[in-house]
Amino acid sequence: MGTVFEVLIYSKRDNYFLRTLTEQVFEELERYERSMSVFIDGSDVDFINKCAGGRPVRVSPEVYEIIKTSIRYSEITGGCFDITVGPLMKLWGFYKKRDSQPSEDEIAGTLKKVGYGNIILNEDDRSVFLKNEGMMIDFGGIAKGWSIKKIGEKLRSFQISNFLINAGTSSVYASGTPGDKEHWTAALPEVQGFRLFKEEVHLKDNAVSVSGTYENTVEYGNKKYSHVINPVTGKPESSVVMAVVIDSEPLECEILSTTFTVMGVQKTKEFLKGNNKLKVVLLHINENNELQEIELSNM
Repeated sequence: MGTVFEVLIYSKRDNYFLRTLTEQVFEELERYERSMSVFIDGSDVDFINKCAGGRPVRVSPEVYEIIKTSIRYSEITGGCFDITVGPLMKLWGFYKKRDSQPSEDEIAGTLKKVGYGNIILNEDDRSVFLKNEGMMIDFGGIAKGWSIKKIGEKLRSFQISNFLINAGTSSVYASGTPGDKEHWTAALPEVQGFRLFKEEVHLKDNAVSVSGTYENTVEYGNKKYSHVINPVTGKPESSVVMAVVIDSEPLECEILSTTFTVMGVQKTKEFLKGNNKLKVVLLHINENNELQEIELSNM
């Protein structure tokens, strides 16, 4: 997942129990990484990608569940969220650096290998099949949120109700409160001297996720390109520099923060019509080429 996880627990349980539970949590995270990473030879994802266009691959329950969830959100977002974006990530040099920017012909050819509709799931044997040779799945926009959700469920199964899970500061979930305090706090990253929210974000039984075009970039011709690639156009271009989503579900937070970065302001507004559950704040480049903060929904 390419990030550092931090788990904070507030509890009156004895230290041995809490230390043992924490060790179990990080063992789970390591197992998720071994099965879900596109960069680990022999992972479920690596095997699925290598067998694309050839044969189905039976996978772990976790990988099957996360793929099934990803397809559902692809349908909800009209394809703006799509885990088959892997070939585009590779094309733009995010797996292995390349010397020059991809051409329009290269992008058009690669787009033929992208499309969540070409993922075939079989419930009977829990197998996954990518229909076309060269297809690749990449969990970069969902793995952290999914892992946070699963860790939270594990902690609650041991009657731990006050905790905070932090995945590299970009995805944070807080349950309950730390002692007699009213909430947990999370600080959002600063972009070009611009900080969304003037103070730390207050969290209690909810999550915040941040996605943006300001980090993890490649550079061609003195221009930087973000790892957030539009699976419809095949290009990493968006007017949104940062998308922040606050919701009760960490999984949905991460998926939608990535999605809204791809969608841009207008499409995000349309997506949010009638949805009062989410709090969404975008930092985007306006018509005057200036950074502007806009809040699109209220909790």
